[in-house]
Amino acid sequence: MGQDLTHLTDQSQMSELCHLQITCIKVNTIRKKNITLSIKNQILDLLPLR
Repeated sequence: MGQDLTHLTDQSQMSELCHLQITCIKVNTIRKKNITLSIKNQILDLLPLR
C-alpha cells in the first residue's frame, strides 16, 4: 500500500511540475512578444518619418 501511495504522490508532483513548466513557457512567450513590441515602438520613435 505504501508504495502505491508514493507512486500516486510522484504522479501528482510530476503533473504539477508539468503544469508549472507550461505556465512558465506561456509567460515567457508573452514577455518575449511584449519585448519585441516595445523594441519596435522604440525604433519607430527614433525614425524621423513620424
